[in-house]
Amino acid sequence: MRCRNIKLADFAQATAKALLEFIQKLSGLKSPTEFFEVSSKHMQQHFERLTEQGKLLATLAQRVAMETAEPIKSGLVKGGPRSCDGVILRVEGEKGQTPG
Repeated sequence: MRCRNIKLADFAQATAKALLEFIQKLSGLKSPTEFFEVSSKHMQQHFERLTEQGKLLATLAQRVAMETAEPIKSGLVKGGPRSCDGVILRVEGEKGQTPG
């Protein structure tokens, strides 16, 4: 969780820096053609940055999911309620009985 928050802060910082650089470039433009060139380049870089950030977040989310699932998986292996393909078969309301 902490790692994800640090990454999100890094992403926000990178985006803010890129935006400031873009604004600085815009202030020195002299023609509409330059505006479209600078804007196009900025949008392409922004899209590439977002794509990379998305990949990193997906990797982090997958790692968190695996780490979260490990104690559950370990509990099932150690002999918790009877299970079938990882699905717990205990029915709520039955006094300690498991179907099957």
